Amino acid sequence: MKTCLLFTANDPQLGASHLMTSTLRDTARGGYQGDICVLSTSLSERAKTYLDRLGIDYWIDDMRWAEHRIAWQTIFPDRSEREALAEFRAYRNKRMSKLIYLEWFARHGKDYDAVAVTDNDLYFQHTIIDLFALAENGSINYGKEDNPILPGSSLWLKDSAYRRHTGKWSHDGGRHEVNIGFIVARPDVMADLFTEIRDRFISLPPALIRDANWHDQDLARALRCERPDLFVEFPPDTILHLCGGGKALVEQREPGHFINRLSGNTPRIVHFGGGAWKDFPTIAPSYKVSSQIIFDDINQCPIEQTKLAISKAVLDSRTGVLRANGWYVSDQAQVEIILSMDGVGVIGKARVGMSRPDVRRQHPDESLTVGGWEVVLTVPKVKVEQRLFVTLLTGAGKKAANVQIAAAN
Repeated sequence: MKTCLLFTANDPQLGASHLMTSTLRDTARGGYQGDICVLSTSLSERAKTYLDRLGIDYWIDDMRWAEHRIAWQTIFPDRSEREALAEFRAYRNKRMSKLIYLEWFARHGKDYDAVAVTDNDLYFQHTIIDLFALAENGSINYGKEDNPILPGSSLWLKDSAYRRHTGKWSHDGGRHEVNIGFIVARPDVMADLFTEIRDRFISLPPALIRDANWHDQDLARALRCERPDLFVEFPPDTILHLCGGGKALVEQREPGHFINRLSGNTPRIVHFGGGAWKDFPTIAPSYKVSSQIIFDDINQCPIEQTKLAISKAVLDSRTGVLRANGWYVSDQAQVEIILSMDGVGVIGKARVGMSRPDVRRQHPDESLTVGGWEVVLTVPKVKVEQRLFVTLLTGAGKKAANVQIAAAN
């Protein structure tokens, strides 16, 4: 399964997103080695160099269409034309930028089996690799906010304003918010969602933006009211959203480790939305650091030439067949990949040398060896949730990665 995680950010947000991408790729945390892409309305050359160095792709769209199709002057009637346009662009960059996905999808959507679209303030604690398989249900997989939508709450007032300004009195936002800070779907299903949100933005009464701060997530909530079959909740403890009052539900048991105090369990992902990170000194500096400092640090450090990634590791428990694949980059022409497991030892070698043009685009230096690897092994003693260890051996040394094995569908 080929996957891509896409998140929104311009230069200022990339500083805070560095913690997210670090925990996402950490083999002891998110364990994700698939493709990552930034959706942005603008990136400086330093930001692009930073992303290139990290092997993160980017798609830039200034969303100029929104200025032509949305009545932005009526949203800010007390501003001059210049001030109103500046206000609208700031709103667009913050509240509409996930719609850039549609431009990315038109070019790259057919290349992937599943995608995740996310905010840039996530914190990964456990593997998310198997969550992409949920896309096969043909729905938008999401995590709801824990706090209910009660009369008088901010979301209840937003829904009340929606009914008044649109005349859709049957609108019911539901008991819990549909948070789109981390959603997973097939690329075409995700495109359908954002096409619908884009079209609703165009026809949205300006007063809802001006007076009720409606944005993309509110429109997703309205769509769920009309098409509840399109949305499916993640399994329990997938993600804990700290926005919408969820901050009261999180507890830091030890530095950098967070639990849901209601369930006592560790969520795979913590969404530090709404500035909830401010109350946790262990991670707060990562959200306050200047993006320019991050850029300087990464751009000036020597590049680690050898890279190893695990894209998939799944086990068919009935047959004992383990299937795994990934990619590698090395400054050595000859490479060997060994697979092993705790309690089992070495279980075999991977086939190497498959063409990976997507990886080559990220590492165009022809002096580097770039390729894909794969293995299909029958290993009867292996169980789902055991960890697979993959080691790349070259004449100059080795590189290792590991991942929790998921169940084959």
